[in-house]
Amino acid sequence: MRLALLPIAIALATPIYNRSRIIGNIKKFRIAVPSDLHFGELPLTYGPIQDTESALLLRSMLREERPDLVILNGDLITGEDVQAESATSSLEILFQPMVEANVPWASTYGNHDSKYNLTREAIFAVEQTYDLSMTRHGPPDIDGLTNYYIPLHVAGAPAIILWFFDSRGGSDVRSNVDNIPNWVSSKTATWFLDTSASLTGRFGALHHLVFVHIPPLPFFDSQRRYFKDGSDAGQVFPGLNEDVPMAVQSESALNNSTYDGHDQPFIDALLARRVHSVWSGHDHGNSWCSKWTDETADASDGVVVEQSYRKPFLCFCKHSGSGGYGPWQRGIRMIDLHYVDGRMEVDTWVRMDDRSVINKVSLNETYGRDKYPPFDTAAHGSEFFSRLKKTQEGNAVLSK
Repeated sequence: MRLALLPIAIALATPIYNRSRIIGNIKKFRIAVPSDLHFGELPLTYGPIQDTESALLLRSMLREERPDLVILNGDLITGEDVQAESATSSLEILFQPMVEANVPWASTYGNHDSKYNLTREAIFAVEQTYDLSMTRHGPPDIDGLTNYYIPLHVAGAPAIILWFFDSRGGSDVRSNVDNIPNWVSSKTATWFLDTSASLTGRFGALHHLVFVHIPPLPFFDSQRRYFKDGSDAGQVFPGLNEDVPMAVQSESALNNSTYDGHDQPFIDALLARRVHSVWSGHDHGNSWCSKWTDETADASDGVVVEQSYRKPFLCFCKHSGSGGYGPWQRGIRMIDLHYVDGRMEVDTWVRMDDRSVINKVSLNETYGRDKYPPFDTAAHGSEFFSRLKKTQEGNAVLSK
């Protein structure tokens, strides 16, 4: 069923969707952010089983959490594995849970979405056949495809802007070499600055959330600052931290896997617009939220201090698909936006594939000082799969 385009001045108790905006009296708006689903791997062996498991996780989440919007935050498909003739069917399996639940979705694309057998344009073409897809093609004169925004309207005007950026990466079709730059380009950063300034000029102060597949450098800086010796951050920034060091934008085969700073214009733009938070995937072994560290060395004693004003929160999603690398238990990042009298509050947690809810935190002025239950590595980290594998091996021996 095609969603109707309604006048934006109408305030509604239940959000109404069209392909460019979400309209309603949004006191609470829930977003699910599956990341790194990696559908389409090895279609002649275990790939279809993985895809079935991933679709089951999506269905379970939709049933338990009842989100208003699903954001697919990159690496929808493993483009180097999927066969060209089966890519469409893999995407159909991925989108079917949202279709069944009648929940709209919006996508960013990741580095595995442009590979030997697949292009971003091919994925986008399939998405556009679905009325529930809110994914848009960005301006043709900037780099990447999924550069766009979705405003959440309250009382006839935008109040919260969801921004989507294409961090690109991967390879051209029929290429075995990653030859596409893997950062949000300076052209895209300029578009963001100009477009957000125009929106603010028209509607006043707005709240901004950013979704991008590959994390920019500040994620790496925060990992180094707050997560000592590769461990988790205990009760302050709970979450999985086992991709150490993580991979970030502007670090690829194009530059011998060393960081070369091409994402700096994007970083500067995020700071200039006082973005509330940045949400990324890509590093399957990380699922924490942290503060943006702004370290300066005091010349008198060398003590590292932090600036007092708040910069964007940095949140990893959660490796959601049964495809893709890593032994970690799967889950889906959830976000609740609370909007009252011009003020936005954000709560977030992870819904795991065993239906448990972990790492629930509030991204507010006291985040970084508040204490939460620490991440249970034994229950949800790589140790979980080590025990599971031993149990499976033991059962296999007993069954012989």
